Amino acid sequence: YVKVCDAYGAGFFYIPGSDTCLKIGGYVRAELRTGDHDGVLGAPGMGLGWDRGENTLNTRARFHLSFDARTNTEMGLLRSYIELRVTNDSLGNGANPVDMRAAFIQFAGLTAGRAISNFDFVQGNYNFGNIVFDNAYSVVNQFAYTFAFGNGITATIAAEDHTTTDGQIPGILRPTNNVKMPDMIGNVAIAQAWGRAQLSVALHQVNLYAPPLFDQTAMGWAVGGGVEVNLPMLGAGDRAFFQAQYAKGAPRYALFQDAFAVPLEAVVLLPNDLKLSTAWSLTGGLKHNFSKTIEANLAANYSSYADALVTNDYKAYQLAADLRWKPAAGFYVGPGIEYRHIDFRGPGGTGSQWMGTLRLHRDF
Repeated sequence: YVKVCDAYGAGFFYIPGSDTCLKIGGYVRAELRTGDHDGVLGAPGMGLGWDRGENTLNTRARFHLSFDARTNTEMGLLRSYIELRVTNDSLGNGANPVDMRAAFIQFAGLTAGRAISNFDFVQGNYNFGNIVFDNAYSVVNQFAYTFAFGNGITATIAAEDHTTTDGQIPGILRPTNNVKMPDMIGNVAIAQAWGRAQLSVALHQVNLYAPPLFDQTAMGWAVGGGVEVNLPMLGAGDRAFFQAQYAKGAPRYALFQDAFAVPLEAVVLLPNDLKLSTAWSLTGGLKHNFSKTIEANLAANYSSYADALVTNDYKAYQLAADLRWKPAAGFYVGPGIEYRHIDFRGPGGTGSQWMGTLRLHRDF
């Protein structure tokens, strides 16, 4: 016997013998994938398609588990939240089959632990490709404080450990052996019946440390903004979003997962000549429900990256779409397709790649 706790929404129940409410959730997912890419596409880190000598057909099995515990106190809500994800892919589990997506404590406006970066706006679910990634947003270890002004308006200031980034360009070349300060993040957000919007800024210290050759620091930064609008006039649950990001010396804030080349934060041309890299991107998406059982998603992205070495510079555009049949609550099955074209300024030239996916997904 457990007692329902309706103070925090559906799914919560009182832990027996306590005044803490708990919600257990997650999903199970199975995928079948195929794809291809041009042979002239020579950049590392490509996340779509397969080449000759690799599997033409690939599979994935994944489960995701979350625990949300909440207690009402005299000083406000005390919350602890945990997310774990385990993945098994073709050709082995990869570098990180068990992933701690989140583990944080919230109390009186404070968030401490591993959580979504406060710079991020869109958090996935517009398609199940790699462009506007589904549940693969950036998470970091952080200490943050959120001010609530009422009417859905908030402001957050945070110190985030950029060396713990998961989700956005895990292979980016950034200093990890001589970190002197965390990334400082600030955002102002609004969430109301019409939708939501956010403006974010980030400060990131670039520290290129390779004694005795050089030990140089500079301040990188990034700015981003986005708006998501509910569209009930098109269909129940319909919505669309658009966001833009620009970064100098902090490219991970402007580039999505599955980097086309390995971005550098900065390049040392001479012992005292540190050149910061630049990156920017534009992204949009649309979710439309044709009926209670048929849903379609579309997303597009244009990205640009440039550094002083030139050989890694690129411009790219990506398109992704999926169709979902939802015969039961919390369950869908359907195909997805993703296409990417990349134009390299340096060696490697241009190239395209695509990936097709068949997914079965069950939330609980």
